[in-house]
Amino acid sequence: MARELQRVVITGIGSVSPYGLGKDALWQGLLYEPPRIKRITLFDTKDLPVQIAAEVPNFDGLGFMDAKIARRTPRFTQFAVAAATEALMDSGLNPNQKEGVGVFLGTTGGLFTGIDSIQDFLQRGWHHMDPFFITKAGSHMVAARVGSVLGLRGPSSTVNSACASGLDALGQAFNVLRLGQADVLLAGGADAIIEPLAIAALARIGALTKTHNGDPATASRPFDRGRDGFVIGEGAGVLTLETLSHAQRRGAHIYAEVLGIGGSFDAMDDTAPDVHGQLLAMSRALVDADVNPEQVDGVKAHGTSTVLNDRTETAALKKLLGKRAWQVPVTAPKSKIGHAAAAAGAVETVGGIGMLTQQVMAPTANLTDPDPECDLDYVTEGARSVSLHILLLNAFGLGGQNWSLVLRHWQD
Repeated sequence: MARELQRVVITGIGSVSPYGLGKDALWQGLLYEPPRIKRITLFDTKDLPVQIAAEVPNFDGLGFMDAKIARRTPRFTQFAVAAATEALMDSGLNPNQKEGVGVFLGTTGGLFTGIDSIQDFLQRGWHHMDPFFITKAGSHMVAARVGSVLGLRGPSSTVNSACASGLDALGQAFNVLRLGQADVLLAGGADAIIEPLAIAALARIGALTKTHNGDPATASRPFDRGRDGFVIGEGAGVLTLETLSHAQRRGAHIYAEVLGIGGSFDAMDDTAPDVHGQLLAMSRALVDADVNPEQVDGVKAHGTSTVLNDRTETAALKKLLGKRAWQVPVTAPKSKIGHAAAAAGAVETVGGIGMLTQQVMAPTANLTDPDPECDLDYVTEGARSVSLHILLLNAFGLGGQNWSLVLRHWQD
């Protein structure tokens, strides 16, 4: 006998972003404030071609863990713990129920973490190796550290599908919940790749803008004719996902409902996105959600500010939405907070929930001279009030891994 699928809702939200701690700071920033892209302060950039990024300001992990644990926990994982703590608290879940809560998080992990330890090993030998190198740099530790700090003993998993990791993790958690294998999961993504090696590598392949060191706020310009690369960001977005039946039994506040998830792989070039691959992810998400393209009221675009991605995503949206493509408002949060790598989809989902809650679409910054091939309604003249019931969210990973998510505005 087939098992009936559970409905899944969002009951808690946590965020660490360039606008600061908390969902309210991110919502206010995306809707009404200027971009938070500035000159890098985390290290000296004088020998690098890119000197700007969207940093999380004044973050202190000691507010979320003790000093001993903090010393063993790198920046990206500290972000995850902070966002997860907020999401759990925001959900109002009884502390006695925490043991059954699980964690699904996306990250690139220690890809650029621990370079100093590697150099110590190469130059001074194994006796000088950081004994906690693996537990610092290992991507598995992002979910593990959240679970250990918060005392969560439910299912735990870390996901890495590049820039799509946050949505991927949300989708995996969504599936576990609707199959009835858990009642509550924390899910999302965290990343912190504002590192010299990351900038050097991404600049070398032409992914980053190198022309805005003098005017950082204008650097990320999705869909604009003058765009020439993305800007690195960082942060974390974590949601408390819960079966509707469980949420209703405890009288939880519900922000939105997760309707469906869809994934695909381009199977093409390592760095160039594919229209058909992106279309497949979006189409599969709508089918999974039992939503027709005609019902989509808004799109949170991946919108990286690279020439190929923005044109590819625009073309895929036209194929998906057909004649309605020019009537559906689209927003690109990376224009304000940069590209937070594996955390991007999750952080921007937090922003999307804010748009659903407030019935408004955030503006895309710096879109002053539209690319003729990018001719959709990208919402440029400030926040726009809309009737927003169904929101489609995209996250497309470097290498061709694509995920799309469908959210619905919650009404009792």
